[in-house]
Amino acid sequence: MYPLGIAGGPGGVAQGPPDDFGQIGAALADLAGDGPPLLVRLYVSYSGDAEAALAQVAQFAQIGPLVDLCLSYHDPGGDVSRWCSFAERVVARHGSQVGSISVTNEANLTAIPVVPDGAYPNAPLALAEGLVAAARARHAAGAAAALGFTAGSEAGPGAGELWARLDPRFASAVEFAGLTVYPGDFGPRVVPPAARPRGGRHARRLPFPAGGGRNRVRRPDPRLRERLARRPRPGRGRPGRGA
Repeated sequence: MYPLGIAGGPGGVAQGPPDDFGQIGAALADLAGDGPPLLVRLYVSYSGDAEAALAQVAQFAQIGPLVDLCLSYHDPGGDVSRWCSFAERVVARHGSQVGSISVTNEANLTAIPVVPDGAYPNAPLALAEGLVAAARARHAAGAAAALGFTAGSEAGPGAGELWARLDPRFASAVEFAGLTVYPGDFGPRVVPPAARPRGGRHARRLPFPAGGGRNRVRRPDPRLRERLARRPRPGRGRPGRGA
């Protein structure tokens, strides 16, 4: 989801009151009802200006634990140290508000221009060191958000080589991994039968270095229900129940 863009209407650009992020969170909780929590992925692009990106993170954090926040590394200067500082600040300030935080998006896709994080200098280093820094900040703050990243599907010679080159500390910091697949585009044309989920299980091991132990594709955390139940729901007699 790419929010805060311009919306068109029959008479031109749509007009309306400012967004109420608390109400957005309540509406998402209602949409999920009594089913599993509905996590909504929201992207924040970091291009070297930490303050602008932090301001957008603060807006999204108002939605609450249903936010799957993705920090995209789009720094043309490739300053990994400043990126790590940014990730630490996000976790320290908002790690107990949002449900999860992805540190980089598709940093492994280094041959595709502009869009994936891999298009920017030092992206693999930003992934590894950024996650380690975020994990350190979460421990210091006692925050609850799960930490991970998103990778893009790869095909052809050299696919998957990045993971073996990463610092082993990276694997120990990963709690979840997302995988974006573009069948028929630049990724695999079909999902091989051996890779298809069976018995309703959609989590599969990813080829990280040994030592992670927790590196699985993330399912909604059952603790989200408890966090949502404690959250005030505007206009509702009892908190925590869907419509």
